[in-house]
Amino acid sequence: MILQEYIYLAGNISNDVETYHWRERFEDYIDDVNIDLIQRGVAEEAVFHCLNPCSNAFNEEFKQNINILRTNPSEHLGILPPKDYWMLKRCTIIVANLALWTLDKPMMGTLFEEGWNEWIFRMPNIQIVGDESSPYTQHVFVKSTASARVYDEKEAAQTIAYFFAPKKMRTQRQAADRVWD
Repeated sequence: MILQEYIYLAGNISNDVETYHWRERFEDYIDDVNIDLIQRGVAEEAVFHCLNPCSNAFNEEFKQNINILRTNPSEHLGILPPKDYWMLKRCTIIVANLALWTLDKPMMGTLFEEGWNEWIFRMPNIQIVGDESSPYTQHVFVKSTASARVYDEKEAAQTIAYFFAPKKMRTQRQAADRVWD
């Protein structure tokens, strides 16, 4: 049986649609890795699964600027930290996009997720840093939590495929009838 890997997608959430698009592109790259593994006979089913904290009704409506019209989000935002904590706890890898940021919206949730991972979960942490112009890519505390630092989501998916995807199926061999003689 091949180990299933669950990848948590951390990063800024803002009015910038790129907040959502990088996650969708990453999921597409991971789908391609899974398809390749299945087509080559290495795996019978998907090995990698993304847990995207933005893939829910709240964020879909937020993307379209309609959530604020339906309900007051501030009445429910207390649910986000425990939701994200428990999603992260289910994962085996974290990918954090630190390159996408805005001055008006600090990446507090992402910093919490980086901290939880560093001090509680200790799973591999792949940080997307782009050209490293973001203040989040420069801070020593954040830099020290990285297992790998990559340019973009494509390189993050390539890094995961290289280090975590099974290369080939185990070769068939005959076991001895009497192992302990």
